[in-house]
Amino acid sequence: MIATRALTSADVGIWRALRTEGAHLYPEAFIVSFEEAAAQSEEVDARMLDRLKASMI
Repeated sequence: MIATRALTSADVGIWRALRTEGAHLYPEAFIVSFEEAAAQSEEVDARMLDRLKASMI
């Protein structure tokens, strides 16, 4: 059985790895380039994940 849940700042490492890999392999599917995704700070990404989770509640 697969469970789903909202990502939080605790998930930022794996989320960044998936996002940058996706932006590298499939750039046409992303708004930002691989370079832009990789350059964004982990802190900014963590805050974004927490804001998204809060908006889902």
